[in-house]
Amino acid sequence: MKLSDDLAWRGLIKDKTFSDAGWLDKPQAFYLGIDASAPSLTVGNLAIILLARRLVDGGWQAVLVMGGGTS
Repeated sequence: MKLSDDLAWRGLIKDKTFSDAGWLDKPQAFYLGIDASAPSLTVGNLAIILLARRLVDGGWQAVLVMGGGTS
């Protein structure tokens, strides 16, 4: 299954400004910054981390930065 189809099936692509989600199928790089100074992560952090995992599984390159002043 293509990455764009997988994300749409999971409801992660719904309202969009672009007409074609096919660009998601061409691997690119993305940046994700997480402030790890809190005592624990939230469900919101988990959702973004799981999306990042799907992108990596789709061939994308992740640049993950964790720290107090990164996000």
